[in-house]
Amino acid sequence: MKKILMLVRTSGLDYDDRIRKEAISLKKLGFNVIILANYTINKSEKGISQYGVPFKVYKLWTRKIFPSAKLLPLKMFEFWLRVFFETLFKRFDYVWVHEEYMVLTILLKPARGKYIFDQHELPLFLAKNKQMIQLYHKIESKSYKLIVANTDRLNYMIESGMVIDKSKYYILNNFPDKVFLDLPGNDLPEKVKDFIGNSKYILMQGGGHSTRYPIEVLSAIKRHGKYKAIIVGPVAKEFEERISNDFQDVVYIAGYIKQLELTQYIDHAWASIILYGHIGENNIYCEPNRFYQALNRGVPVIVGNNPPMKRIIDETGAGIVLKTDGSQFDDIIMGITELEKNYTIFKQKAELVKEKYIWEAQTEIIKNIVK
Repeated sequence: MKKILMLVRTSGLDYDDRIRKEAISLKKLGFNVIILANYTINKSEKGISQYGVPFKVYKLWTRKIFPSAKLLPLKMFEFWLRVFFETLFKRFDYVWVHEEYMVLTILLKPARGKYIFDQHELPLFLAKNKQMIQLYHKIESKSYKLIVANTDRLNYMIESGMVIDKSKYYILNNFPDKVFLDLPGNDLPEKVKDFIGNSKYILMQGGGHSTRYPIEVLSAIKRHGKYKAIIVGPVAKEFEERISNDFQDVVYIAGYIKQLELTQYIDHAWASIILYGHIGENNIYCEPNRFYQALNRGVPVIVGNNPPMKRIIDETGAGIVLKTDGSQFDDIIMGITELEKNYTIFKQKAELVKEKYIWEAQTEIIKNIVK
């Protein structure tokens, strides 16, 4: 059986839906998949993932000694060493490298196999200047194939002079898979139902980070006066006190929810709001998994004017595109009001696109990547 080694930096394998979907697709194509990882919380772990893939997570001593973002190359080198000794007497058909944090493994190749660079995000630190772009060219030359998350991001990389050999690049949109689509509709947890009561709620799927504009969204919902909110994902510390003091009657904070447990929050939502502030190209050209998750469960969305999401909503009519990126609370109120006026139509259009954006439709692309 052919073997694939995945090298990963993630918040957790149960929370990273893209890795889950890719691993399952590769297993279905007959590959034996193994994951070596480092978690953002820097702990060690070993086991079998929810989707049946063996994994080992390294706790990096360099991250413990230098906890800030400094000396990143040193931390990457420690991970490289861990992988090198782990795989010293092994050979893989492909080494699937996830994200820019792992670029050193492409340059120095700790494991034997053809290297695939899967760029969940734009590697912007490699586009800062001419020297860094030349370094990216080196990474491209050492990669067998490279993956980007959507057309907008690839076009940006081409326009920035990062891409030399376009034939090496493949687009894998972060669509939900049929596993997610076919999940049964479960009830909300009792404590959430008690909080929501007889109200309808707007799901804030992006958590409470500054670029998701949680204060603006909650202010708009509170001013509108008809709906409540549920935040899925972490809330940044800078907003915790404000939310607790000003919006405790409006919002329920669910925190981290495993990917395959999200449907209970999505399915009962009146709408889902997905915002990415225009702070850097990664946000501007973002086409997040959570955006498609809502649509694939038939839930209308309210999105900022980011080009990828705007294009999909313009094509499908399954929601509202704000005039801004979501930074203006008046704009959010107008979006809620507009959705409310013709909600039945928006809901019907969301139901129509349930199976339009499915991960399995990209199986041929994955086959071409690993041939």
